[in-house]
Amino acid sequence: MIESGGKNLWFVRSPLSIAGIHITSIMTIVKTTHDQLILISPVEINASLKSAIEELGTVAWIVAPNEFHHLFITSAKAAFPEAKIRCTSGLPKKIKSLPEHSILNVNETQVWGDDLEVLQFYPGSLGDEYIFYHSSSQTLILTDLFMWFEGEQNLATKLFSRLMSANGDSPKMSLMMKLIYRDKTKLRNSFAKMLEWDFKRVHLAHNRNIETDAKRHIINATRFAEHSGAKSTVES
Repeated sequence: MIESGGKNLWFVRSPLSIAGIHITSIMTIVKTTHDQLILISPVEINASLKSAIEELGTVAWIVAPNEFHHLFITSAKAAFPEAKIRCTSGLPKKIKSLPEHSILNVNETQVWGDDLEVLQFYPGSLGDEYIFYHSSSQTLILTDLFMWFEGEQNLATKLFSRLMSANGDSPKMSLMMKLIYRDKTKLRNSFAKMLEWDFKRVHLAHNRNIETDAKRHIINATRFAEHSGAKSTVES
């Protein structure tokens, strides 16, 4: 149920079905240098999962990293009522019933500790995704920025993954994200900041993680944003 992602890092892969489309959603669990647990992009927390998480430590923070991954925020809060919610600025307008919360702050060291860095990717966008780098395990933690589908798929899932350009032998930015991040200069600058991190693996919410050649895969997934004939801000 809970899989190790490296030192003080775990993930939970949970099935998710929307309108017949079968995808997975991945929650990342980080134990900070404050000896607290952060749940990033929570999945549904049942009794069994709650017990397994409690064996890792005390959940202090629940994070909705963009304006799409909020389905199980209430479930996580119910399971861990003492934990505090951090979310994007647009989510309270979208979810009127959102429990008590504060807006994500990349400099809030009491939340992130010393080995979790946070970047607001492409500020001002509809998706408003925050991305994370866990230095102890050299892991990049993303949500909807890139997708990589694999394995057997029903017809609806195949059509969805093709429409999103998320199937194949490498991760890609989905068509939806490309429509959201339309300013290529701003996008390249955001990619460049992300690629400054020295990551060796990547947690993706949909549909699998990247365990090998992670930096190369992510660099290749950013190539579309380069100007034709211009020097790239993303170097391999």
